[in-house]
Amino acid sequence: MTEGYGRLLDTDIALLEAVRQAFMRDGTPLPDWREGAPEIQTFRDRVRRVLLPLVRPDELEAATRRVADALSGVGLLQPFLREQDVEEVYVRGGEVAVERDGRLERLGEMA
Repeated sequence: MTEGYGRLLDTDIALLEAVRQAFMRDGTPLPDWREGAPEIQTFRDRVRRVLLPLVRPDELEAATRRVADALSGVGLLQPFLREQDVEEVYVRGGEVAVERDGRLERLGEMA
């Protein structure tokens, strides 16, 4: 499986809840997945600030990406939408494949 893709970690569920609770308290809205880069970056920065005391420094960026994608994007599929060379994303029965340069790349079960 490609680096950076895959399931949420068990610890991510608790982190998701912590971020949701913090955002509910301060009224931070969740961006639409179609928002532009500046809005998404602002949202990621807010997620990072909530996670900072909860996550080891060496895990902060990866945890921020996973949690922000789960809350604002299309979850585990969000990284594929950021890749310029991905032409199509296919999901069937939890199995994911992407098309690059006309070739299908099976990534396995993601959910």
